[in-house]
Amino acid sequence: LANLVELNSLANTRQFAAVSLVTTHEETRRWSLAALVELLTQRHLPKPNHIRCGDWERRPLSTAQQRYAATDGFASLAV
Repeated sequence: LANLVELNSLANTRQFAAVSLVTTHEETRRWSLAALVELLTQRHLPKPNHIRCGDWERRPLSTAQQRYAATDGFASLAV
């Protein structure tokens, strides 16, 4: 976990708060990866609840879970 980056904190320190549609005054926002992707790339990142809240302990992961995880990883790099 040495290379872990918390995107929520990074987004707030990078002054995304200056975007009027995102937050107001000095409040900080809890960013989701989907919100960051939409703001920065103008693309939608699908986050279906049935996959997001699925059983991630079960092995093997379903194809949909693998795709979800890969998409999250790719989106994190884009952000």
